[in-house]
Amino acid sequence: MDDLTKNQKYVITQIYKQYLLNSESDQIDNPNYFYDADSIKHLFGSRFSDDELDDILIALTDKGYLNGCYDEVSVSEFGVSDKTIIYMENKFKNGLKDILTFLSNFM
Repeated sequence: MDDLTKNQKYVITQIYKQYLLNSESDQIDNPNYFYDADSIKHLFGSRFSDDELDDILIALTDKGYLNGCYDEVSVSEFGVSDKTIIYMENKFKNGLKDILTFLSNFM
């Protein structure tokens, strides 16, 4: 993740956290499926404008951290790539506890 900006690291970590939470839910068929940027906006509050979030998601897709469909303005039907899952599993050995600590450094 040395090739990511701080905002990109924050976003991909939040999405990975949501993926983990989705994995624990019995009500979600595919925990690694996110419909579009609007479906994850709530994870960031007012931290990013819609355009900023779209730009970050496109960059994360271009760099292989997300898999999904996108055009010049938005990403849709995306999920965390295997590359990201492997990295996050190794970085955050204690799972959500470590992720929450990491994310708190961005506040």
